[in-house]
Amino acid sequence: MQEDVNQPEEEQRPLSEKEAEEKQPEQEQQPVSGDAADESQTGSQPPPAAPTPLPLTQQEKQRQYFLSLGFGLIPVIVLLVTFGIGVQQGENGLATLIYGALAAIILYIVELITTIVFLFNKRQRFAGYGLLTAFLVTPIIAAIGCTVIPQVIHP
Repeated sequence: MQEDVNQPEEEQRPLSEKEAEEKQPEQEQQPVSGDAADESQTGSQPPPAAPTPLPLTQQEKQRQYFLSLGFGLIPVIVLLVTFGIGVQQGENGLATLIYGALAAIILYIVELITTIVFLFNKRQRFAGYGLLTAFLVTPIIAAIGCTVIPQVIHP
């Protein structure tokens, strides 16, 4: 008889949180958040797919190409301007020549890295083509400019 008396006391004692969760049915165990409530209302539909971007128009391709061509010529412009200033200063312009050449080389390396990145990106590929064109013609323009500038400044 004592066993029967102990059983109701066990049922009346408060359950720990773990025991309470284990005794609850599976549906009640799952917390209902805003996202879960939305999924249960709409069923098991997958989220909508990201929209695919439209292909570039011919005008957008040309714009990308010519803008990047202009930006790609910045290293050669820096080189030629500092070269012209250095030649005009004569012997005192050696530091200007060195700093200008160093800045142009750094910009040229940055241009190479940017060109590679843009060529691998399908959406910006034409910008990569413009940078690649500028990258390839920069040594030619620099060589011609460095032979012409001293003749123009000191005829």
